[in-house]
Amino acid sequence: MRVLIATVTAGGGHLAAAAALHEAWQVSRPNDVIERLDVLTFFSPLHRKMHSNGYVQLVEHAPELWGLLFKTTDNLKTARLLNRLKRAIPGSSRLRFKRYLRKFSPDIVLCTHYMPLEILGRLRRDAKSPQPAVVSVVTDFEAHALWMDPCVDLYCVAAEETGVRLVARGAPAESVLATGIPVSTRFSSPPAPARVRKAMGLRDDLPTLLVLSGGFGMGPVQEIVAALDKVTKPFQTVVVAGRNEDLRRELATQDRKHPTHVLGFVSNMHELMSIADLVISKPGGLTCGPCHGQTLVHPEPDSRAGSGQQRFPPRTRRRCQGESRRRPALQDPTIARVEEARRHGEGNAGSGPAAGRLRHLRRLLRTFRGARDTLTVNARFTGLYWFMRWLVGLALGFYFRRIDRFNADRVPHAGPVLFTSNHPGSLTDSFVIGASVPRKVNFVATVQLFRIPPLRWILSRCGVIPINRVRDNARAMRTVADTFEACFRVLERGEAIGIFPEGITYDDSRLKEVKTGAARMALEIEQRHGGKLGLQIVPVGLTYSAKERYRSDVLASFGEPIRAGDFLEGYEDRRKECIQRLTAEIEKRIQSLILHIPELEQTRVVEGVKRLYFDRLVIANRIPREAVSPAMEELLITRQISAAVDHVYRTQPERAAAFAARLDFYERRLARLQLSDEWLARAPGRRDLVARSIGSALLALLGAPVALYGWAHRLLPYMLIAWAKEKFAEPGRRKAQAATTAILVGITAFTFWYAVFVAIVHSLFGWPVSLWYALSLPPAGLLAHYYLRELRRLAEGVRNTLVLLRAPIAARRLLALRNQLISEIQQAHAEIAPETTNRAP
Repeated sequence: MRVLIATVTAGGGHLAAAAALHEAWQVSRPNDVIERLDVLTFFSPLHRKMHSNGYVQLVEHAPELWGLLFKTTDNLKTARLLNRLKRAIPGSSRLRFKRYLRKFSPDIVLCTHYMPLEILGRLRRDAKSPQPAVVSVVTDFEAHALWMDPCVDLYCVAAEETGVRLVARGAPAESVLATGIPVSTRFSSPPAPARVRKAMGLRDDLPTLLVLSGGFGMGPVQEIVAALDKVTKPFQTVVVAGRNEDLRRELATQDRKHPTHVLGFVSNMHELMSIADLVISKPGGLTCGPCHGQTLVHPEPDSRAGSGQQRFPPRTRRRCQGESRRRPALQDPTIARVEEARRHGEGNAGSGPAAGRLRHLRRLLRTFRGARDTLTVNARFTGLYWFMRWLVGLALGFYFRRIDRFNADRVPHAGPVLFTSNHPGSLTDSFVIGASVPRKVNFVATVQLFRIPPLRWILSRCGVIPINRVRDNARAMRTVADTFEACFRVLERGEAIGIFPEGITYDDSRLKEVKTGAARMALEIEQRHGGKLGLQIVPVGLTYSAKERYRSDVLASFGEPIRAGDFLEGYEDRRKECIQRLTAEIEKRIQSLILHIPELEQTRVVEGVKRLYFDRLVIANRIPREAVSPAMEELLITRQISAAVDHVYRTQPERAAAFAARLDFYERRLARLQLSDEWLARAPGRRDLVARSIGSALLALLGAPVALYGWAHRLLPYMLIAWAKEKFAEPGRRKAQAATTAILVGITAFTFWYAVFVAIVHSLFGWPVSLWYALSLPPAGLLAHYYLRELRRLAEGVRNTLVLLRAPIAARRLLALRNQLISEIQQAHAEIAPETTNRAP
């Protein structure tokens, strides 16, 4: 017999089940020809990465969203609709799989993942020749609708209860067989625990906790290990980080209260489970099976729907006792064996050599229960939060051309954190910070945002804390204390809060006065906990290249964390002094991360010097000491220019004033001729201008159809956004609020308008056409924007060149003045560069 075991790389459980089936089949029928196949090998690399990484990212970062997706697709009609959508997309992968089946010619196909079922079903419906028998081996205790397909001849399920659910959904009763989840034979005969502990360097006198994260290293492992530090009873921990090397390295470098051994991907899980007294893991079927087979205690964080947590908790037993009509079908022998094993262990707990360790383990479990509650609050993120985070991240990606994150690794992965940032971009600042760090951030926002009921509902569920400022309400100070208490509760749970200590947003780039609220909050909560809370303040610097302009850049720089406890000395007696000291440190740290020009009148000089001399500094490479992004390099060079200008203003005010006057004269002359400095320095001649014009005209003709297609769909939302910017932006803050208005209005306008077009096309042409049509709209809109921008640049260039050709004498004088300014900048730079060189933060 020729046997094919088909699986998919989507979590280690499906692969482990396939390996266990292969092992068992070879033992029972050694003469059969067996092959084990990952069906994703027939798909493109992009498809493989999206399938495996998409599953990992959803389960790890948005478990509630994964649960919603799980429940939505757990319907036969929905599953069939999804299959029809898959068939609507051209499938070269199906052809490759079909050729493989024809070449191998199996008599039976065992599927440990549902994806091969859809392909096999399609092949069976289309083929005229006999097809192999198909077995669906369900690797979870919950039978999802995607496991069902008309092509399946036999369902192998974990328990009788799983089979009852399949039969209720329409599967033939004679085609359902309760075989249990495939588990390697190594788990049925585990090695001697003492030998394994000795080989791993573990102690025999301590209970062993085994923390698993799946083959991909998913889940809140860092938070679990941090929560275990709060347990007072002695024990030792073994953490398996899977293929997540970053997680393994980070855990290995951390100091822990209890002995902790960190491993990467392992192939001896049967040995690890043989020494474990307690297993903490995501509730996959291939983890629950071996655990319960060895009668291990197995608390399961709710990170995944449809797995072991729906099979073994006490509520299952209560349901079995309460529903007498279903009792015969739900009396699963697996539960009986597990309960019998547990009773047996409890009965022998009072005597024998293991009695002391069992009593110790029970005490440890009682203590761990409180730590687990803390962990649950700490690690769980609402599905709404992660959905909004994903939606906002998508909107940021469309509005900004690039978002650079500098030193984001300085953000602590666990424990209470207070982010303190400058505030140049209104609500967009919160969006950028929230999308730049891998953990949930609860922001403090004005109570005015909570006066709109739908917005209040969303903000409160995304962790936004309202604050009533004095200008919002005359009774503001009565509610500030309530805001602080709400922040304290968040920090005590080990979460993060984002705050903008300036208290206002603004158009320019200068850091305004930093208020004392952040320092007061940090020191007060640290004082309440006796300096042992471990609160860290992370300064953040946000720099926008042109925040009011679509497709501009933004840089988020993270500074070294400040330990609030270090400023607590003398807080009881000199409270105001400690608050002022911490506030000054926060202000200094934020200033070091942004471009802060001390005097506003120097801003024009700094910008002029940057226009004239920036390229030369980049070529000289005087600033970067390490590889940094272009945005960070520009910030560092601009800070050097600002420091040099400030130095000249302080030490040589007459020289600075004379240079500022010449720079002003030069810029006024440029403005009179409506020229740009860049074009004056690099203006082409007549021949070059003709060649460029012809090339640009050809490109414009080629891109015109796509641009017209894009603008036909984006014109109305674009006009609505422009109107909203003028209507809702406050005077003096139009630049700061432009991005926020564009993002919020754009999400609504573009989504609605594109949905209308897609609905019309779908009603006329159906799914395949409407799907590709919908996918074409966003890139077409971006291409339309860039097309119009390049047309404007071309028109401006032609006009500037014509001006230079008509007034050659004025152009030569301006160019000579420009060279004089650059020479003076070079001379000043040579004199003061050693004193003003900045370093990367």
